[in-house]
Amino acid sequence: MSPTSKIFLWRCLDGFIWIWRLWDAYTGTSYASGCISFAAGCAILLLLKCFRNVVAPPLVTVSDFDENYFIIKTLFRTKPSSGVLYLLDSIFSVAVPGSLVVTVWRGLWTALDGLLETAVAIRTFYISAAFGFGIIVIQFFLQWPAAYVSKSLEAKCFHSLKIIFEDCFFLVACFGVVNLWRAVWGFCDLLVLPEDYTLSNCLCHITGALATMLLLHGNTVLVRDVQIDGEYTQGRGCWFFSKSLTLFEKKSGLFLSGPIRPEIISAAPSMVVSKEGQLPEPREPSSPRENFFEQERLVEQSPQAHGI
Repeated sequence: MSPTSKIFLWRCLDGFIWIWRLWDAYTGTSYASGCISFAAGCAILLLLKCFRNVVAPPLVTVSDFDENYFIIKTLFRTKPSSGVLYLLDSIFSVAVPGSLVVTVWRGLWTALDGLLETAVAIRTFYISAAFGFGIIVIQFFLQWPAAYVSKSLEAKCFHSLKIIFEDCFFLVACFGVVNLWRAVWGFCDLLVLPEDYTLSNCLCHITGALATMLLLHGNTVLVRDVQIDGEYTQGRGCWFFSKSLTLFEKKSGLFLSGPIRPEIISAAPSMVVSKEGQLPEPREPSSPRENFFEQERLVEQSPQAHGI
């Protein structure tokens, strides 16, 4: 994880904490407070057409080999060359959609605290872990049929229904992600040096940072882009940006039955760049999922996508 990533991470955490604690301070930490927070965040995100941003790791990951590390998409897609307008768009994207995503997470988390309260503290986290892992695994398998439904709705010009369907798909995904986060957080609080809160936090932070870096996904801890509901076509909006193990296998050279080829373990991207100003030549996809990531790579690398 680079120094830039560390600074970016601290900025993200600072933004999350004050929003979370403001809700706690003014509305309390009751089940009703959680429901209000969750409903308010969802409603406004739906109005802004950026509800899909509520999905987080492990359903969404970013590798340390991401070629667009410094490219951040804002809500209104203003080009950097726009000057003041780009600055205002960036501020709005962080202050509004970003804050609302935290509001949704906080609301769901607080509501789960009330719903899953048990006599033995650790049991509630076992329940959350079961829900979280179960839903996330199911969501991964549902990408294929969900993409088919989304593509079919688009083909029939039912754009609004397509957005509603995708938002429902991501709502379920959000429920799984928050349950898993809550479970891991709770286990760390109860099992990792519970008598020393500061040392426990430091140990968890270092362990998590090292583990994500070893898996070549240190950038996953950051929050960057603002995604827009319905902006992906051909069912691509229902695919999750997550290829952790496959990328780790290719870049590390581990688990390969045959000889390790230099192009596999090279940190440089394995693509052919065409003439200046043109898009890279596409690789031949082997599956609908790979086709999705290939199309996304080409779009992200186009000069027009970044206002160049």
